[in-house]
Amino acid sequence: MFRNNQELRELYLGFNKIATIQQGIFQDLPALYRLYINNNQLTSVQQRTFENLPALYELQLRVNSISVIEDNTFMNLTGLVGLLLDYNRITAIQRGMFRGLPALRTIWLNSNQITTIKPGTFADLPALSNLYVKSFTILYSQAKKTSKHFINGMSPKRFSGITFIRNEYLLLQVS
Repeated sequence: MFRNNQELRELYLGFNKIATIQQGIFQDLPALYRLYINNNQLTSVQQRTFENLPALYELQLRVNSISVIEDNTFMNLTGLVGLLLDYNRITAIQRGMFRGLPALRTIWLNSNQITTIKPGTFADLPALSNLYVKSFTILYSQAKKTSKHFINGMSPKRFSGITFIRNEYLLLQVS
């Protein structure tokens, strides 16, 4: 559908009732800079969905029903700086979820249903400096009950590579 469009820079697919995205549908869009797939009916994002997008700077998957993001889904999006996944149904952050994103600076995970973060999930993101986690249940539910160094039994090492994490109720400094 979009193949071999050498000049397409922004693609807005919001409010289209999209429930699935065919693997490789965005392949060969070398100039695509921003991709918006907000306000649809996505429940999962599969590997290879976003391959061959060398110029992609920002990917918005906000306000869907995404509960599953397969490992290596964003692999080789080497120019991706912003990933917006807020207002979905993500329950677990897996280690391979953000693999292959060396330039990623900002992840929006607000208003999901996250209860699990696997160790080292953010370790391979050298540029990550902003992780937005408002309404992040696992952090909020335990923030007042535990020490500032451990949240629900999680060591700050689990967030290695992040300069700061923001939450409506918590600001955790990690060195």
